[in-house]
Amino acid sequence: MEDFEIVDMHVHLCRTEEEERTYFPLPGRRERDRWSTPERRIEYMDMNNITATAFMILVPRQQRGPLYEKAKLGELPEAQRRKEKERISQQIGPIMREMNEWGCGVGRQFPRLLPFIGMSDDLGSPEDMAEEIALRASQGARGVKMHPGQFSHYPDDKAFWPMYAKCQELGIPILADSGPWPHSHLVFMY
Repeated sequence: MEDFEIVDMHVHLCRTEEEERTYFPLPGRRERDRWSTPERRIEYMDMNNITATAFMILVPRQQRGPLYEKAKLGELPEAQRRKEKERISQQIGPIMREMNEWGCGVGRQFPRLLPFIGMSDDLGSPEDMAEEIALRASQGARGVKMHPGQFSHYPDDKAFWPMYAKCQELGIPILADSGPWPHSHLVFMY
């Protein structure tokens, strides 16, 4: 049989074991079956002959409260919606930048772990989003992960076009979720 590489294309990593326990609250999960910190993911990859793993960078579950607020803004009058979106974006944007920076650091420390940075209009203007791509690409980002439902935006919004152009220029792939959010199994947490 010929040799081949296995690349896991979609996992979520956690910064600590405690964060993993709250991120994936699965009843009955044994500690030895937790593989979501970078160090443990490498062990898992070695055990299963996985060459590389792309990991998607998200706002940690325990910090997603503002995203639930944002999901409800569509019911407000336009002026109030814009004002509230700006307020919420000022909370979410810094968390996204922090997580993107962390993920790129993980990728530098563990070259087999391929960071796909988080992207949303909470990072600011169209130019700000393109700058985030350039910065994180220089820090080792290997792709972009968009969560339109989770961040309450449409991926065809013209605000994203400069970011898409920067991704194309740098050869950075984009992966996007589709479908509604919050998922029914998450609503109970907020």
